[in-house]
Amino acid sequence: MINRSALLVVILGLAISRVLANDVEYVTVTRSVSFTLKSIPEHPTGTVRQKDGTLEFLSRPEQIPLKKERPFVAVVIQWEAPLTKAHQIELSIRGSEDGINWTDWLQVGEDHHATPGLNRFSGELQFLPAESRWIQYRATTPVNASILIPPLENVFLHFINPGITPKLADAPKRETQKQTSVTTQQGFSGLPNSEATTMSASYSLPEYVDRVKWGASLNLTNSAPRTPTTVTHLIVHHSAGQNTANDFAAVVRSYYILHTQTNGWTDIGYNWLIDRNGVLYQGRAFDVNGSIDVVGAHLGGGNTNTMGVCLIGDFTSTQPTTGALTQLRNVLAWKANERKIDVRTRQPHTLGNLFTISGHRDGVATECPGNAFYPRLPEIRSRVHAYLNPPQLLSNKLTVTSSKPTEATVEVAIHPKGSDVVGYIEYGTNVDQLTSKTALFELKASESMVATSVTIKELAAGTRYFYRVVASNSEIVQKFEVSNFVAGVTTTIEETNDSPRVFALEQNFPNPFNPTTTIAFSLPVPGNVKLVVYNLFGQTIKVLVNNYRSKGKHQVHFDGNGLPSGVWYYALEVNGQLISTKKMTLLK
Repeated sequence: MINRSALLVVILGLAISRVLANDVEYVTVTRSVSFTLKSIPEHPTGTVRQKDGTLEFLSRPEQIPLKKERPFVAVVIQWEAPLTKAHQIELSIRGSEDGINWTDWLQVGEDHHATPGLNRFSGELQFLPAESRWIQYRATTPVNASILIPPLENVFLHFINPGITPKLADAPKRETQKQTSVTTQQGFSGLPNSEATTMSASYSLPEYVDRVKWGASLNLTNSAPRTPTTVTHLIVHHSAGQNTANDFAAVVRSYYILHTQTNGWTDIGYNWLIDRNGVLYQGRAFDVNGSIDVVGAHLGGGNTNTMGVCLIGDFTSTQPTTGALTQLRNVLAWKANERKIDVRTRQPHTLGNLFTISGHRDGVATECPGNAFYPRLPEIRSRVHAYLNPPQLLSNKLTVTSSKPTEATVEVAIHPKGSDVVGYIEYGTNVDQLTSKTALFELKASESMVATSVTIKELAAGTRYFYRVVASNSEIVQKFEVSNFVAGVTTTIEETNDSPRVFALEQNFPNPFNPTTTIAFSLPVPGNVKLVVYNLFGQTIKVLVNNYRSKGKHQVHFDGNGLPSGVWYYALEVNGQLISTKKMTLLK
């Protein structure tokens, strides 16, 4: 029995230092530790004590062997012990600038990405302040009569200085078409940000910082001989460290060094990484033949057919930022759209019948992506699905009767595309200022059409009004085409989602006009539309449309008030291609 005994620790040190490139340092310090049953609690190399049912070894402070300027001190601690499970020994580290005043203890969890070998365990990457000059580690193990052999044999401290990142490395690789970004909370009980715009049809790869930029000091390239794969599952991770930083590119380099030097891999394990600011970083190199989808090292023996996305930070007890979650949504939506992945379902995988968006722990025994964040994965699946499937307006029919001259009824048919939808009618007497809104209508998630009716009230009889349907799921606000009616005049106006077969720009009506006219156009497919009015000299007078429009028939209104009588021109472009140009006459 272990009874009122302490551990005597004998330490022999060996340090091996290697500079990778430029200002990047990687230093490994090995400490040979032997526990024996002695009653001497003090030793020149550390302190051993029994406390609260545990045996604890507290090392003496030792200097951090990094010499160059650094953004922080990244540390990986590994240990060897004749035990079957890492949790039988708990390790913590802390840092100090002067060897007297210390940071809080950082508990070292086991890194389940690493496979260091039999009875050898690897901790997660930890970060100490840049000014730290000293380090101290602590090992504890339960007081247990069955432990009759030394519970700790060797400790390995791997120190990483990733170097300071030039400012240029923070710039994204490319600019892509802006996508709608809507802040949302878990669940959906109302419209997202009212400033959100109609959804862009492009689900392209978001802006990202490539390896050349974040890995400049390591002389990294963006491609290498890699194994391409067909992605069927999207795996979400957290890095389990460094929630805040001033230099996240250096954090990414630290993980690259950890994976290639400490773990011995050929490259960083993740395909993509996202920092707390929502910045996306290329992880593993693309294949030299141009494939972006390559086999990573993030899911044990199940890396094939996966894409690994790591949120930088520890989300055991805290949540990722809104910016990080929005970028996660964008990245997952990009790949799901490209590969036609239903993000709400399970699909067969080497490691089991996994959700197509899964956490690391779904395939491997680990807490990743964190106990606080993991329960939100169903929300992430719903967000990505909603982002990929904005509500579709199938038809709307407005009815006005003379018996109720101050009201109009709009019957709306919407396909919610599997998400809860809320919406309203916005209207006004000026086509460019639809400032009034009806009460909200709510539609439950459905895979088929849902109909409802909305009443527009407090109208002025005999006045022309313009209106449109606005509908939103948790991610996307859709503003559909503008129609018009005259209050108090009995009529029924029905808009349907008929699909024209060709692009067409209609002659304005009326023509000649004074001072307003309507211009109609048809789209056989959705696209980015630009409708411009210009003069005889080709100078732009007004841009009537400059945004994404769904397929179907559309109309806009042009007000020539303030222009002199004469001939004016208007042109339709779709996705940058000129479709048609026509002229119209303003007579005053």
